[in-house]
Amino acid sequence: MSASHSAFASRDFRVFFASRLMSALGHQMEVVAIGWLVYSMTESAFALGLIGLASFAPVFLMTIPAGHAADRFDRRLISILCYLAVALGSFGLIVAAIIGKDALYAVYAIAALLGTARAFASPATQALMPSLIKTEALPNAISWGTFAWQTASIVGPALGGVLYIFGPAVVFGSGMAMFLGSALCLAALKTRAERKPREPATLAVALAGF
Repeated sequence: MSASHSAFASRDFRVFFASRLMSALGHQMEVVAIGWLVYSMTESAFALGLIGLASFAPVFLMTIPAGHAADRFDRRLISILCYLAVALGSFGLIVAAIIGKDALYAVYAIAALLGTARAFASPATQALMPSLIKTEALPNAISWGTFAWQTASIVGPALGGVLYIFGPAVVFGSGMAMFLGSALCLAALKTRAERKPREPATLAVALAGF
């Protein structure tokens, strides 16, 4: 493959890839740990199912607003703020793990926060990638992005399970470090997304995809 077709020829893409890999690993690790934490608090399959609902519902509800935000605002800044929010949520999970059963509802609230942040981060980071590389390298960049997610989907749960042996706080602390690292990587990008003219933030514009 020629250098012009390799996404890794771009310094910014290398930094972006590191950010994406760390955030994906952190997410997969924490999914495992949150489930184990809730089950250890409640020993209830129903309570465990509610965590899935708390995490997924914001993603479903925020899909349209998140895509609209990625079109209108600085995608890099949105992504950074989302990763910082997830890191803050990870810190909250550390505290919840230390408190124990009395913090169950806080865990649900944090799961909803994490789901909301990820809902906004996903379209923003995906839309950011084309501005980091040459057009001919885009297929290669997409392949590497898929590779990062698939690798994290395999390694993340296993790593989360191993770290959970030392306690849930260790998993959440590791996740927090990864999300902070992801935010720092995005802050280090030299490429700046081109500003677009902003349309009025109306309901009609937000629902234009339907």
